[in-house]
Amino acid sequence: MIDAFQEAYGLGITNKCPIENARLNDFIKRKELVKMLVFFSVKVLGVTPDTTKIGCDQYADMQKASDEMKFYTKIGCQLEIMGMQPNGVTPMKNFYPDQYVTRAQFGTTLSRLIFGRRFNGEKPYRYTRHLAALKEFNIIKVITPNLKETRGFVMLVFSRTRASGLVEEFRLSAAAKNGAIALK
Repeated sequence: MIDAFQEAYGLGITNKCPIENARLNDFIKRKELVKMLVFFSVKVLGVTPDTTKIGCDQYADMQKASDEMKFYTKIGCQLEIMGMQPNGVTPMKNFYPDQYVTRAQFGTTLSRLIFGRRFNGEKPYRYTRHLAALKEFNIIKVITPNLKETRGFVMLVFSRTRASGLVEEFRLSAAAKNGAIALK
């Protein structure tokens, strides 16, 4: 966990230092995760948001949020990793920024980052294929869907994801309409 924190700090994913201030064992909220995911996706992995995507700035529960949070939720949507309907394409009506993140939610967002739309599923368990893929590639080993995620675990999984090369293999493959790297 210490190595994952040091890597995240070195990459700018977290600015909490020393490690005691990083709250590694605290459960993570959606508003915290989207900020970390966007930074990790864009700044570390080089994934470019689709700025032509419509509806990413219209979350009803974000109207009174800070400009910074509105920015991160919009980019998370443009990347099609957070704030999306189960189909992974259509933005949700609300973002639920203060909701704690479960393994099912985190696994789905991370899988969308790595694999694009490939594992988006249907009812009743929309997250199942996402979690199974992450387990298959040893990114997340325990796929119990209702576990609450911690900040430290998110950093650990980012480290595994970065080292795996899966984003380059599965997601960074084709030009989008706006010239960005698109989903496969």
